[in-house]
Amino acid sequence: TQMTTWADIQRLATDLQRVQLANAAQKLSEANCIEVVTRLIESRAIDVVYTRDGSAYITRSHLCTMIVNEVSASGGRLGIEAISANLNVHFEHVESMIPRINEEHGEYLYTNGELISREYVNQLHSQLRSLLFDCGLRTISSLARHWDLASETLLQLLTPLPQDLGAVLDGDQIYTHSYMAAHKSRVRALFAATTKMTLLSTLITRSNLPAPRFNSLVDELIAEKEVSGRFSGSRNSPSALYIPSLHDRLVEAYVKNQIQQKECIEMAMFRKLSLGDAKMALVQLLGGADKMKDLHILSTLVCTETAMERVKTVINDELGSKGFSDVSTVQTEVEIPFGVEDIQMIMKEMAKKDKKLTVEGEVIFSSSMISNALKEMKESERLSGKAREWVEKKLEKRGKEKKEEKESTPTPQGKKGAAAVAAVDDDDDWDDKKKGKGKKGGRGGGEKAATKTKVATTTQKDKEREEERASLPHISVEEMEDWLQNIPEQLRSIVAEKIHYEVDSTLASLAHQTLASREAEALQSTKKAHVQMREKAVTLYQRIKVFEEATHSDLFEISLKSDLRAHLLRSLCTDLSNELLSFVSSSPVGATLTSKQRDDTISSLPSTSKNAFTALVNSLREEPFDAFHEALQTVCSRSICDLPLNSIDKDTRDSISSSYSSLLKEEAKSGSPAATLLSLILLQFTKQGVAVHASGKFVSQLLPCLKGKIDETSFDSMVDTQRLVIESMRKKGAELEEINQSLTINIGGLRDKYLQ
Repeated sequence: TQMTTWADIQRLATDLQRVQLANAAQKLSEANCIEVVTRLIESRAIDVVYTRDGSAYITRSHLCTMIVNEVSASGGRLGIEAISANLNVHFEHVESMIPRINEEHGEYLYTNGELISREYVNQLHSQLRSLLFDCGLRTISSLARHWDLASETLLQLLTPLPQDLGAVLDGDQIYTHSYMAAHKSRVRALFAATTKMTLLSTLITRSNLPAPRFNSLVDELIAEKEVSGRFSGSRNSPSALYIPSLHDRLVEAYVKNQIQQKECIEMAMFRKLSLGDAKMALVQLLGGADKMKDLHILSTLVCTETAMERVKTVINDELGSKGFSDVSTVQTEVEIPFGVEDIQMIMKEMAKKDKKLTVEGEVIFSSSMISNALKEMKESERLSGKAREWVEKKLEKRGKEKKEEKESTPTPQGKKGAAAVAAVDDDDDWDDKKKGKGKKGGRGGGEKAATKTKVATTTQKDKEREEERASLPHISVEEMEDWLQNIPEQLRSIVAEKIHYEVDSTLASLAHQTLASREAEALQSTKKAHVQMREKAVTLYQRIKVFEEATHSDLFEISLKSDLRAHLLRSLCTDLSNELLSFVSSSPVGATLTSKQRDDTISSLPSTSKNAFTALVNSLREEPFDAFHEALQTVCSRSICDLPLNSIDKDTRDSISSSYSSLLKEEAKSGSPAATLLSLILLQFTKQGVAVHASGKFVSQLLPCLKGKIDETSFDSMVDTQRLVIESMRKKGAELEEINQSLTINIGGLRDKYLQ
C-alpha cells in the first residue's frame, strides 16, 4: 500500500472544508467527519497520529522532522517529555519515532530520557580538549557535574576517546600522555631517592597517584630497568615493601658478621630485615647451599656447629651428674641466647640418635628411669593394697545394698532358741536336752557371708559386671608422685604422667582380678553350702522316712501311731522345712525359726516359692503324711531349692537304724535319769527293728508296748523308774533325795544290763 503524504492529507482537508461549506443538504457534521477519519485510519488508508487535544492529525514523517528540529533548536540535547509538550503530541508517539529518526536523520542517542545528537557529542569532545589542556587530568564525576549529565551517560558519550585528543580514559579519570610522562619521572625519582626498606603504600601516597596507575608506571620502569631494587611480597598487599639494592648489600654484610662473631643470628632478624625464609635467604646471602653445612636452623635462631656442640656438651655433663638435664640449666650455662624450643630440638635430636634417652617437655633423661619406675609401681605392695581396699569397699557396698533390699521387705526377726513346732513338750516331757533327734542346728553366722541368693537372671549379672568395670579404682598422677620417692623431684611429675596410663590399667586389672577371685571364692562357698545343704536335707529326710515307717509297726495302737506321726511332723519335719526355708531366703536362723519369723520369711519369697512353702507348712499341721512328702518334693524341685532327695534303700535304712542305736546308747550313758530311761526304751524298739522317734511324754505309751518283748525284771525296773521320774518332778527336800537315790540305783542297773 502506498504511504499517504502530507499533500494527500491537505487535499482531503480541502475536500472536507468544501463539503462543510456546501449546502445543508450535503454538509457533514463534526462527529461524522471524525468517524470518517477514524475509519480511514482503521482501514490504513492514511497513517497519522492525533495531537494531545485531538483537534489535529500529523503524519509520522512530519512528526520525525518536527522532533529533529526541536532537538537541533535546543543545542543537540532535549528531553522526550519537553519534545512531547512542545509538539502537543503524546509521549509514546515521540518515543516510538526515535528508531525512525536514526534511520532518516543520522545517529541519535536516546539515554536517561533524553535525545542527544552526534553534534552534541562533538561539542563535548571539543570542550574536553580545552579542559585537559588546562589541567591534564579530569574525572568523570567532575565532568558529569559540569555538563549536568549522569556519569554512566557521559561515559557512554565519550567512549571511545578520539585519537587526536591525546588522552587516556582510566577508570573514573581522563588524563593526557604528557601528564603521565611527568608522573613517571616523579615515580622514578622516588625509587632512586629511597635507600632503606620502605612500604610500597608509603611510596604510592607520596606519588599522589592511584595504586593501579602507580603500579602500571612501576611496570614500565621495571621494563626499562629504571628500578634497581626489589619488592617483598605482593605489590597489592598493604605490607608490600620496596627494598633498595643498597639495603641488600648492607644486610648481607650484617648477617655474615653476626655468624662469624656471635656464632648465631636470631630468626626475628630475618623477619625484621624482610629476608623471608631463613634457609633460602642464607643460601642467597652466603653464596650457595654448600656454605650452609656448618649452620643449624633452629626455632628461634640459626647457629654454628660449634655452638651446637657446646649445648650438647652441657646436656651430657648434666646427664652424667644428675641423670637428667633441663632447658633452664642449659640456657644458664650457654652464653648464646638459645630459646626453649631450640634446646628442645637439640634434646630431641640427641634422643633420636640415642634410644636410651627420653625427652619430655623441657627435660631429657634416661629411658631406664621410666621403665624402672613402672616396674616399681606395678610390683608395689601399695598398688595391690589399693586394689584390695577397693574390693573390700565394693563387697561392703554390695552387702549394704543387699541388706537395705531385705529391710524393705518383711524379714525374719526373733530370738534364737525359740520353739520350732506348734506344740512343744509339756510338763511330762522328760527329755530336757532333746537329744536323739539327729538335729545339727542352724548354719552359723560365718556361713551367711558365703551364701548367696541363687535366683539371679543373666541380665542382672551382666549389668552388675558392667557397673563394676565402670567403677574400677583409679590412681591420680599426684598420688603416684608421692609414691615415686626414688625419682628426682624435678622428674616425678613427668615420670608419673608418662607411666600413669599403664599403672592405672594395672591397678584396674589387679582390682578386677581380686574381685573375680573373691567372687569365685564366694561362688565356690555357695556351691559348697549347696552341697552341704543337700547332704543335710537328704540325711534328715531319710531319718524321717525311717521314723515314719516305724509309726506303722504292729507294736503300737492306732492312736499311738497317729500321735507319733504328728510328733514327727512337728519335730523333724518342721526342722527340715525351716532349714529349707532358711536356705532359700539366705536367713541364718535355720531350724530355730519361730512361727512369726517363718510366716514373714515365706511372705517375702517370690510367688512360686511362696506357694510351695505355704503348702509345706500347712502339711505339718495334720495328717496324712503323704501331703508332707508331696509338698516337700515341690520345694526341693530344681525351680526352687534344687535339692533332689534320694530314695531310701535297705542299706541306708540299716545304717540309719544302726547309727540311731549308737546315739541312743551314748545318751543313755551320760544323760539324766529321765533321758536315760527314754533312750533305753527307744533302744529296745530298735532291737525289735522299729526305729521310733519320740519325746519323754511318749514313755507312758511306749513302755507297755515292750511287755513280753523284754524280760519281766527289766520291764518292771523300767516301770518303777518311770514312776520315780514322775515323783521326782513333784517332790522336794528329803523325799526328793530319797527318790533320786532310788533312781540312781535303778538307772545303774538298767545301764549295766543293756549298755555293757
